[in-house]
Amino acid sequence: PKVPWAHLQIANTYFKQNLFTDAVEHYKELIAAFPTYRHLDIAQSRAALCYLKMGELERARLEYKKLIEAYPESALVGNAYLKLAEIHYRDNEYKEGIAAYERYLSLYPQTPKKNEVYFRIGKLHKYAHEYVPAIDALQQAIGTYPHDAFNELALYHIAECYLARKDYEQARVHYKQLVETYPKSDVAAVGYHRIGDTYL
Repeated sequence: PKVPWAHLQIANTYFKQNLFTDAVEHYKELIAAFPTYRHLDIAQSRAALCYLKMGELERARLEYKKLIEAYPESALVGNAYLKLAEIHYRDNEYKEGIAAYERYLSLYPQTPKKNEVYFRIGKLHKYAHEYVPAIDALQQAIGTYPHDAFNELALYHIAECYLARKDYEQARVHYKQLVETYPKSDVAAVGYHRIGDTYL
């Protein structure tokens, strides 16, 4: 096609049909052929998402970084940081994941995903054996939306962090809070057994 919108339309059609290899080819052709087109940030974002949906995480990572670097004023940058953070989370890249999640929160402080983002930040700190910041992030997750589905898991991980720090009293307090507040949850069953560990 000789006009950029036609490239974008073709690429989007392939994308909607889950033909991601064809879609990404057209998104990249559009970016290369029309470097001043005003919707290139959309094409760049979709190219990254194509790779993500194909399971090519390293290529998706590179494309999201290109979006952030090439179009820093785009409204899609925040989502790019979130997607990057999710890739780091999957790959257990603790430091990079935390930084990307925190950057996303700085761009979108009122995001409805705040609870989940704090939860994931807390888990990454926990995996890195950074228990104090892990507890802080997990507590922020619970405090953000008190009735959110993530809260029982956040409470469980807080208790686990205290147990890892050998703060048995606080671990016991949080395990008991878990089993009393969410008695039918799967993690509550684990919490019952963990309470015994706090007396060892």
